[in-house]
Amino acid sequence: MAKKKVFVSFDWDNDKNYKFLLQAWDAN
Repeated sequence: MAKKKVFVSFDWDNDKNYKFLLQAWDAN
């Protein structure tokens, strides 16, 4: 979960796109 915050930190612009990918990773 810590990595999620990191992604949001430096990928805030793509946070919405990454959120979808992160959700897929979470599901896996």
